[in-house]
Amino acid sequence: SLLIRTVPTPRYGTQSNYFPHLAANYFVNNDVQRKKLTGLSLLASDSTEDFHNLFQNFVNTQSLSENFFMFLKLGDILFQERHVKLVYEFAKRGAQEEKIIKSVATNNAIDFFKTSALRTPGVTEKERLVVFALAGSHSAKNFKTVYNRLRGTHYELDTKSSIGTFISKLSEPKQKLARRYLDLLQLSGVENEEF
Repeated sequence: SLLIRTVPTPRYGTQSNYFPHLAANYFVNNDVQRKKLTGLSLLASDSTEDFHNLFQNFVNTQSLSENFFMFLKLGDILFQERHVKLVYEFAKRGAQEEKIIKSVATNNAIDFFKTSALRTPGVTEKERLVVFALAGSHSAKNFKTVYNRLRGTHYELDTKSSIGTFISKLSEPKQKLARRYLDLLQLSGVENEEF
């Protein structure tokens, strides 16, 4: 299920479904929308051209709320190299569309780093701590705050050695995606403590 909040709710703990600049109608997530998502997910692995055509058709006929949910649910697929042009094309349509894409991309980056830190073999606790700090920060400014607060404590972040070695443990496609997400979060210099 998908729950979108526009205000952080402390009782739910760390949230990656927090979109401070968006409000969407949850009722668009109905049976028809779910069938579209299932069909598109299956088609994406079978025929890139057919997937692109059908996706464009849906995006052109849906509301912004429907498109937001579609991009959010298909994020893992849409940010792959062969489909990412669909994301860029949608973002160029206007300010609201660009805001949707930025929010979805940030959400995907957070989920990517959290999942990769947990599921990648050989990731050390030190690396995992840095990656979770990245995932929970949402921006370079927030990461710098976390970094500075942990300096001098038992949990001090060693970004110089941890980020590079973490990324090297990922598959080649995931390494590219990790670098793309670091750019998106404006944290591409984090390995050299440039943030």
